[in-house]
Amino acid sequence: MKKVIMPALLAVFLVWLMFFSNREKPAQMQTLAMGTLVDMTVLGLGGQTNYQVLQNAMLQLRELETVWHPDRIKPEGQALLAELNRRLQQGETVTVPQPLQQGFADAASYTGTSNGLFDPAIGGLVKLWGFHSDEQFPSAPPADADIQQALATPHFDDLLQNHALTGRADMRLDFGAFAKGLVLQEVADAIVAGENIFEHRQRGMGVVEAAIRGAREVAIPITFSILTNIIAFIPLMHVPGFFGKIWYSIPLVVASVFVISWVEALFILPAHLAHTKRRARDGNSPFDRLRLAIAGGMQRFLQGLVGPLLRSCMNQRYLTIAVGAGILAVAVAYAWSGRMGLILMPRVESDYATVTTVLPYGSPPERIRAVHDKLVAAGEKVAAENGGDALNQGLFARVRDNSVEVRMYLAAPEVRPMSTTEVTRAWRREVGEIPGVQSARFESNRGGPGRGPSITVELAHRSIEELDRASAELA
Repeated sequence: MKKVIMPALLAVFLVWLMFFSNREKPAQMQTLAMGTLVDMTVLGLGGQTNYQVLQNAMLQLRELETVWHPDRIKPEGQALLAELNRRLQQGETVTVPQPLQQGFADAASYTGTSNGLFDPAIGGLVKLWGFHSDEQFPSAPPADADIQQALATPHFDDLLQNHALTGRADMRLDFGAFAKGLVLQEVADAIVAGENIFEHRQRGMGVVEAAIRGAREVAIPITFSILTNIIAFIPLMHVPGFFGKIWYSIPLVVASVFVISWVEALFILPAHLAHTKRRARDGNSPFDRLRLAIAGGMQRFLQGLVGPLLRSCMNQRYLTIAVGAGILAVAVAYAWSGRMGLILMPRVESDYATVTTVLPYGSPPERIRAVHDKLVAAGEKVAAENGGDALNQGLFARVRDNSVEVRMYLAAPEVRPMSTTEVTRAWRREVGEIPGVQSARFESNRGGPGRGPSITVELAHRSIEELDRASAELA
């Protein structure tokens, strides 16, 4: 029975979606801003409001891009940040323009808080990798010497002093995700506040009065929406370990972007809309007739389905609260049950198995050679017993100082009879114990994002003898 119910519900949902999608064509615009493809859709406002709100959002997006883009964006002009970069690279001491000062101050604070993990001064490194290039992305990484030179730039919080910067030939500022998040959040909040203002204007209200009333009506929903988003990011500040150090700055950046967008949506945008001119349309053109038909269909949908549903929920408010509390309780119980797994980086098998052994410093060459021969012989035996050439395409061994690394390159996954993990386990069993080595690591996911042990224990002490005893007890 369950096998029939789920497909039936899915089919009903798809039919419902297709039915109502035929009655409304949303207002859509797509553009490339700050190196990112931005696709905006506005629907459900009725009349010309969809297009007016969307057009206003696009204009605001272009204005903010003009402020924050690090490079030239049009042949006839530059962004404020791009012009600032040009002057800094000429060695000038530049006062930060007023539109950038608050963002610069916040970015300097985040740079210090994150210990340089978030640093707009690495714009030279970003450009070195070709992220802002209009040409094809580089096929090879930059040279190590160029990367080290780009990393030699001082931290942003050390460069910014009293809203002024002293230029260097290798200086290039790039605010990356901070600027993109600020721009997109301001535009999103502008759509929410703008649609309410335009709705009042559609009712015949004056532009100033519509701007004031529209912003006032959505002030509380926008405020709580922003606060909810900020709270949702706070747990990232408590992630332990190495990833916690990287992610700690993300909630700070997100929170500042949301607060700035809140001010923009409730104070700056209404002031702009209060001074826009209203154009009259006679409604006789084919485009206007189509627009009005779509708006009418949306209104019928809202009044025929959404409205009665909302009234039913309000009339049975205790039942609605009980259902919501029940869903919340189930979600919280599931999270606390321990069944919700978290994988920061998925483990992906490599096309080769690797074993790396480390011997004590000063080990004789004969001992290192013996370990090398043992690993190679064990790998060849595993390959011979499990398909030979259908499994193994060759062995690569490298001896470096006191370490020995051996790789077994495997055939394609659809050809070889064993997975990389199974080969690695068989290799480990064949090698067995290697006396006299400090460590031996067998890996099936070398080079992947989830590479490495699931749990790492680090011991620190000034005394080597104490470390040896502690590690022996732990092992």
